[in-house]
Amino acid sequence: MMGQPFLLSLVWKFLFEFTIDQFYEIITCRCLVWSRRLVL
Repeated sequence: MMGQPFLLSLVWKFLFEFTIDQFYEIITCRCLVWSRRLVL
């Protein structure tokens, strides 16, 4: 039973970091698109 909370926190950490990475990728893509539109 001791290993379960550790595993759960590990899964949460992975999910959280993955979501943050996806979020940043979307934001950077949006920024690139907007900057291109402003330049053109």
